[in-house]
Amino acid sequence: MALEHPIDALPAGTRVGSYEMLRVLGRGGFGVTYAARVSGQSGQMVAIKEWFPRGLCRRRSNGDLEPVPGANQDLIHDALAMFSREAEVICSIRHPHLVRGIECLQKNRTAYLVMAYVSGRNLQESLREKHGSFRVTPATMAQLCHGMLSALESVHGHGIVHADIKPDNIFLGVGFEPILIDLGSACVPAGAAKSSERTYSMHYSAIEQVSTRHGHVGPWTDIYQFSAVLYRCLTGGKLPDAQVRAETKADPIVPLLELKSSLSHYPDEFLRAVDAGLARFPKDRPQSLQNWRRLLDPALRRMDHDSHRSGHAREPVHVSAVHPPAQDLGRPQAVTPPLPVPQQAAADAQPVKDPLQTAGLFLVAVILLLGAVMLIQKCSA
Repeated sequence: MALEHPIDALPAGTRVGSYEMLRVLGRGGFGVTYAARVSGQSGQMVAIKEWFPRGLCRRRSNGDLEPVPGANQDLIHDALAMFSREAEVICSIRHPHLVRGIECLQKNRTAYLVMAYVSGRNLQESLREKHGSFRVTPATMAQLCHGMLSALESVHGHGIVHADIKPDNIFLGVGFEPILIDLGSACVPAGAAKSSERTYSMHYSAIEQVSTRHGHVGPWTDIYQFSAVLYRCLTGGKLPDAQVRAETKADPIVPLLELKSSLSHYPDEFLRAVDAGLARFPKDRPQSLQNWRRLLDPALRRMDHDSHRSGHAREPVHVSAVHPPAQDLGRPQAVTPPLPVPQQAAADAQPVKDPLQTAGLFLVAVILLLGAVMLIQKCSA
């Protein structure tokens, strides 16, 4: 279903630099993402992220942004400067699992991050397709982790937090290699907007993205969000919203380790590491990817080894979707059907006569016959 064009977005056909806006790909509290193309003969497709924080700025008739009445001008200036700095850094990064940044433009009293346009299917679409080619197995989950962790290490190494990791923002390239898109989604600084107006994705955002009372955004935020993506893949269910989890006395989610009977193909260390990344509050999670990888890497090596040894990806265990509070998933009984015997194999399985055994029987018959003849001649004599 096509996204309805937001009333405050740039109209289709608007030119920004050498690019022509075509349609809106997404609108969040932090900005608007457009599909666009390079003006001229090439017509190359690109994705453009416009810095446009809802609640802080509004659109003028000429396309420019201006602060809303009463907005803190210093905070707006600092937030725009931060976006521009991070956009420049993103354009300097080249990584196979990150969408490529092309350039940062200063137009319409705001900034635009131009990125390569990634086509194809994202993880969300692949998970929804029941009979698609993408299958959730230890091999594909290890592959997803390797690519995403490598991409996030590159981003974090440049002092940037993605802050909007969700299945929609993970594209699956050739061979299901993950590509993380929608860079430039760093949160508005604390106090710059109401918590509900920051970059926020239901079921995947962490509590510190909702309320600064619980802490600030950092690498642990990306760890939470990617753990939520893995939880969605493994269980088929989405997490409760972070605010619901924070406000309840007992955490309503079922830890993956408690679903071990349905996830028996996965090492305990892997399930335990994802559970650690899903801790409700930032102080209880691994504080860096390096710390998290100490928990994950041994399990990922084991998952890689098992898949290589078997020579193919294991068939997934189908788990009932988890809807919080999830007290009982039920455990589907695995029935192993008898293996069919190929017709040629069945034919080959028929008894085959031993030629030596046949010759031996013939020799015995000849001896008996000669003996009988000699006996008859002796009696006649």
